[in-house]
Order: sequence, then structure tokens, then C-alpha cells
Amino acid sequence: MKKLIPVLAWLPLFALAQSNLPDGPHIYVQGKASMSLQPELLILSGQIQAQDREVTVASQQVEDQSAALIALMESLEVEREDVRASMPVVEQVFEYQDGRNVLVGYRVRREVEIRLSKMDRYHLDYAEIIRSGALASLSARFSVRDPDAATDQAQLAAVDDARARAERLAERSGSALGNIHSITEFDLRRVERPLLTPARRFSESALGQGGDGLYRSATRMEAAPPMFEPEALTAEATVFVVYLLDEG
Repeated sequence: MKKLIPVLAWLPLFALAQSNLPDGPHIYVQGKASMSLQPELLILSGQIQAQDREVTVASQQVEDQSAALIALMESLEVEREDVRASMPVVEQVFEYQDGRNVLVGYRVRREVEIRLSKMDRYHLDYAEIIRSGALASLSARFSVRDPDAATDQAQLAAVDDARARAERLAERSGSALGNIHSITEFDLRRVERPLLTPARRFSESALGQGGDGLYRSATRMEAAPPMFEPEALTAEATVFVVYLLDEG
């Protein structure tokens, strides 16, 4: 039993060190900010794929569809750096026949991402891409060109919010706000330290409302879709700040 006493006496000191809080009077505040952003891009993600008994035939079909898609992007004046594609992936295709799996062909697919930046006509370009039939499936989301810059701005606004909160608390308590003791993106009050992640988030908006934003090749679309007004994008950030208090 005597061996446990030093350990028990040490635990509160360890917890105090981990909390990163000063011994003297202080205020621990959480600053938050959420900024609305106008969409700058419609990002389309889909696949080019083909299947055939011969892998060379399926591969050539994917290459032909890729070339047709690039030509379409040039006609829509989409910049080359706004069209990204992965290397083709080859998969064997099996069917269950007579109690065993039989190789019946090969599927070749390529992931494609297209970034449409002309927001005044994105719905027309979107319809042209769908009508081309080059992509087997397509999902769409609105975004901005630099989400990191957006969250950086939100973080600075969160710092301002933290100071405003601390000043209100200090004034009401009859104290003066002193220097910053610590500032962090992490919530050090949480016990689950291995699970800590920066309290920052950028939220994207799906194309339209009431659906999953997916178009599948089995669906035909003859006319251009209506121009949906996307919901505002948001950049969010949270900071945790410890301010010292001047009581004098």
C-alpha cells in the first residue's frame, strides 16, 4: 500500500501539467467563427469505364472516351489544369457458372475530376458533360479554389471572437484582461488526448437540393437542367485561448 502513495500524489500534478493552465487568475475562452463564402467552382467527379472480353479492347475504349472528353472540355473552354484523371485501373470480371467463377472479361476504369469555374453557366456545361455520355457516373459539389485560405481567415476571426468573449467576462468580473498565456487549435480540456483534432472545418455544398447529387448513365437528360442557386459555403474555425487576469 505504501508504494501506491507516491503515484496517487503525482497524478494531480500530471493532470495540471497536461491542462496547460496557469496557477494565477485567468480566463479560458473558446473563440468560434463561421464565414459564408460564394462558390467559385462546381467540382464534378466521375469515371470513364469500359468492359470487354479482351483487355486491350476495353483499354482502347477508355482511351477513346478520354480523348473525346478532353475535346469536349476544350470546346467548353475548361482549362487543362482543371481536368484531372487517374491512371487506368484494370479489373477482372467473373461470372458464376456451373458452380464455379468463370473469367468473362476485363473492366478498365479511370477516375476523372472536372472543375468548372464559369459560375454563370455551370448548369449548361454540366448538361453538356452529361449528354456526352463519356462518364459512367457523375457527382457534383460546389467549392472554392483555396479552402485552406478560407479556413485561415475563419481562424483569425475566431481569435478576435475569443478576445471579445474574454473582455466581456473580465469586465463583468471586475478584472482587467492581461496577456495571453496560451492559444491553441486543440481543446486541451478533453480527456481523450489521442483523439484530438484541430477544430477547423470547411463545408461544401451539394448541387441542388433534395437529392444525392448523383447522375447515372442510365438516366437520359435531353434539356439543360435548371440553374440551381447553391447554398452558401461555410468556413469554420475554433480556437482555445487562456488569458491572464490583472486584478489590480
